Amino acid sequence: MRARLPALVAISISAACSNDMSVHVRGGDRPPNPEELVLSNDVTGDGDGGLPVNGGVRVERFQIALRSMRLQEAPTDGGADAPGAEYFGPGPYLVDLQAPGLTGGALTELISKYIIGPKSYYEMDLNLQPVSASDVVLTPALAPLQGWTFRIAGSNAQGIPFTFESTMSRELIRPSVYRLGTNHNNLDVNIAPNKWFELPDGGTLDPADPAAHQQIEENVAASIDAYEDDNKDGEPDPLG
Repeated sequence: MRARLPALVAISISAACSNDMSVHVRGGDRPPNPEELVLSNDVTGDGDGGLPVNGGVRVERFQIALRSMRLQEAPTDGGADAPGAEYFGPGPYLVDLQAPGLTGGALTELISKYIIGPKSYYEMDLNLQPVSASDVVLTPALAPLQGWTFRIAGSNAQGIPFTFESTMSRELIRPSVYRLGTNHNNLDVNIAPNKWFELPDGGTLDPADPAAHQQIEENVAASIDAYEDDNKDGEPDPLG
């Protein structure tokens, strides 16, 4: 029995030093209401056919493919990975959110467990790219989004139903401090639908207007943020 103790101790130390990292999609604007810590399956819609957002639009459903999620040891210039890049979510992953999942503070689990050792990173990158036929072969759940990067369904300010579909390709670079290790184990991918239908001058965009298409695409990409959020309060964690 005594001969086994060193091995058991080694296993215990190894387990304590490892880290099971999770990733959640968080709906809503930042900074958040600190009382908005909820899970998407605990939220119900408002009963009027979608989530009201800026511009008088109501969003009923948002689908997007996220892929190549990775952490960088050092900030990049948006080009090649820095040495030591850690791919924790090759994907592509289908994020499929009804209105409750986009409600402020709603958390939807994207990755439940990724084992990563204690380490600090200074940038998170992820790619937006249309779902291909080969993606669907490997991951059949992506079939509803084949040929598209993201889709928004809802109604505009006049109550007219719309389906907004995009084929945009974009690499999203999100600098922050991601200090992972024991007790540092959750990342948020924040999606803020209130930004989607706003003009830079404060005006609003009609998703049913083809002339607004490009600006809405840019707004959706800009609405996606990433940061470490171990206590899941929606705020980037302090370094202390």
